[in-house]
Amino acid sequence: MIKVILMDLGGVYFTEGKKIAIERISKKFSVNPEKLRKSLSKDISREWRKGKINEKYFVKILARKLNVEEKKAKEMIRIWHDSYTPRNGMNRIVKKLRKNYKVVVLSGNTKERIRYIDNKYNFQKEFDKCLYSFTFGINKPESRIFKASIKKMKVKPKECVMIDDSDKFLRNVKKAGGLAIRFRNPKKLQSDLRSIGVIV
Repeated sequence: MIKVILMDLGGVYFTEGKKIAIERISKKFSVNPEKLRKSLSKDISREWRKGKINEKYFVKILARKLNVEEKKAKEMIRIWHDSYTPRNGMNRIVKKLRKNYKVVVLSGNTKERIRYIDNKYNFQKEFDKCLYSFTFGINKPESRIFKASIKKMKVKPKECVMIDDSDKFLRNVKKAGGLAIRFRNPKKLQSDLRSIGVIV
């Protein structure tokens, strides 16, 4: 029996913020989009999501990589944070699900970004619990973050559904014994949930 629905943020509850940010930043600062994408996706970015470094340190590294002033790099990060907007209909789906299940955020994210988007949208109150990569010091696509989350929720893997837009992470969730749904859009999500017996 399913007890917990785990849900990603960027690319699921919110728009694909990084993709939107790359377009906005590269246009505003005339930076090569591919170079920018690589700079925002490197190991140092993963360390930030794990909570091993803070935004200030990431800004310094980004400024060096892109050969820009730190002030500019800081503005780039603000644009990145600002590029996440809630998807239409997702809050309604979460509300419906919460009538019968615990609905929990499980996101690979940074403390500073969560603070920014929560100040802007007050989204965390929509969920029963919010768990992040920096909570555990583990990032997706490692299955360990899923295992740590279900341990915290005191449930078994087969009692959980993970909704995400990362195929690699979802494969790892399945290997760990959890159920997995690849997010496409809110309408498809509802039919995918019903197909595995979730009331929505």
